Amino acid sequence: MNIKVTINPTKRHLNEINKWLKEEYELSKNGFFCKWHDIESSYNEKKLIVITENNFAIGFLTFYFNNHIVNIQLTEVKPDKRKKGIGKKLLLDSFNWFVKNGVLIAQLYCSPIESEKIWKKMGFRNFPDGIIKGTKIYLYQILVETTNLYKGRRRTELIELWDIEDYRNELNSKWEWEVKRKENSNELIKPIIHPSSDEWSVSHKIGSEIKEKTIKKNFDMKRHDYEYFLIIKQLDKL
Repeated sequence: MNIKVTINPTKRHLNEINKWLKEEYELSKNGFFCKWHDIESSYNEKKLIVITENNFAIGFLTFYFNNHIVNIQLTEVKPDKRKKGIGKKLLLDSFNWFVKNGVLIAQLYCSPIESEKIWKKMGFRNFPDGIIKGTKIYLYQILVETTNLYKGRRRTELIELWDIEDYRNELNSKWEWEVKRKENSNELIKPIIHPSSDEWSVSHKIGSEIKEKTIKKNFDMKRHDYEYFLIIKQLDKL
């Protein structure tokens, strides 16, 4: 058995996917044949990843990039190839390729909603309360090593995050990270990444002095606001 993941599928691979999706739909009314136009568009836009067995397409994943985030749109494995680790390999190999291309986070809507348990087994998590509006189940996974939360007490350079707009400076921050830069660089050794709302408060503190505190969408000249995430890869020394 020769299992491979390819980021450059051929037209033949696309036709093979079409065939088994159509067969699945005609047999059970399940699967993503109803999304064929979207799958074909993803192929044309080079946003389709395929997993093959002996060069026959047995699974696929469609996606699009948004800055440092990849949005997983559709993913399916051929019905008779499920529960054999095929989907896991497709996802992990895709993640490796995404990271090499600058991606830090994967996110997706659960569709169908019954897939939530499967995605969570693959390491995806729910967003904290107050970020996602609506009833859809939206999950995320950070794909790279990040700066750990700071638990110390010494005065140091910190990024702080609140899960509210703390404009009166009344509450202690909920999350803190110590800023550690690479030698002779403003780039952090590991990025600070956390799901957050545009309206949550962020501060940059050195010792006991607050250098800046504002809502995330305005923090540090808006350089770290990525939709549902705070992402800090570099930070100027003050």
